[in-house]
Parts: sequence; C-alpha cells; structure tokens
Amino acid sequence: MENRCIELHSPDGIHSCILRAVDPQEATTWFNALHSAIGKSTQKALLDANRALVAIIGELKFIGWLSRRCSGEPNGRSSSESSDELDKWQSIFVAVTDREFRLYESAPWSVEAWSRPFECCPLVTTRLAGAGNTSTVGSNSSAQSSIFCVRCGTTRGVLSHWLRSETNRDMAAWARVLVQGCHTAIITQREFSFRCLYQ
Repeated sequence: MENRCIELHSPDGIHSCILRAVDPQEATTWFNALHSAIGKSTQKALLDANRALVAIIGELKFIGWLSRRCSGEPNGRSSSESSDELDKWQSIFVAVTDREFRLYESAPWSVEAWSRPFECCPLVTTRLAGAGNTSTVGSNSSAQSSIFCVRCGTTRGVLSHWLRSETNRDMAAWARVLVQGCHTAIITQREFSFRCLYQ
C-alpha cells in the first residue's frame, strides 16, 4: 500500500491492527513516534523484569520484538526454499540474558512464562553469523538491511535463526548485545566440556 500502513500486534500475539496513513510521510512520522514510545516502555519493562527474574534466569541484558523467518525445517536449516517461503516472517519476543539467548512466541507475562522459552541457547555456543546479507533473503531492499542471522550450537546440531528488526539502529543494537554477550559469557566460563565425533 505504498508504504502507508503500520501493523501493530498485542504482546500476547493474538490481536493485531493495521493503521493506514494519508501518505508515506505521515506513516513514517507515526512509525517513529510509536517506535520511540515502545522503546521507552521496553526499557522500563527490562528494569522491572530484572527485579523479579535475576535469581531465576539471570540478568536480562536486552529484550524486544523481532521477526523470525519461518522455515519448514524443524532444525532451522533451509536448503531448498522458494522465494515465497523466504518472505514468511513470524513475530517473536527475544531476550538476551547474561548467559542465554532466549526466544518466546509472545511476551512473557509471568515468572513461569519467562522460564519457558520455545528455544534457549547458551551464549557460549551462539554467534552472530551475518547482518544485512542481501544475497539470500527476500527481495525488498529496505527490509534486507535490517536482517541478521544468529547461529546456535545445540545437541541437535547448529540452528540458524534469520531475524529481522524494524530499523537498522535496532539491528545494530541487537548485534552489539549478542557479540558482547557471547564474549562475556566465554570469559566468565573458565572450563568447557562437550561431546564431539572424530572422523
């Protein structure tokens, strides 16, 4: 719709609405205002959550909404996808703690919900694999610049999560938190033990 629409989702992931502005400039103004207000609310929520959760899941370093590229493969691997499959994205809530990268289907509303992510990877086995890679994802050039890939080593193998933020600034913030978090997690963990197959 000529960049005139803004889509809003409720934190529980159930409700959504689409706002249509008169022109792209008005849509941009509304987007920036809403994005700024949501950013301030997120920072307040981060402080409140840390008061209740630090003893349970560790210190939350960063939280927020991202879109995750849907993949038909349960392990996050995608070898032969059509261009239509590459354009399917799902909103997820993401948290980075002092030791974990956690993915939730919706924003956690209770201590119990915070302890039940659908994916949880230790930061020591998590890597930012690429940001703004335009060769393998989507066709919209404005969306491509805010796409990044996170790889997580798990007992099921390496999982790749293609994630999309709303702005380049958001992508840079996520990238910084992930890289710093991984480095800090490695420094604080003095000993590693893991299984491996040789030949």
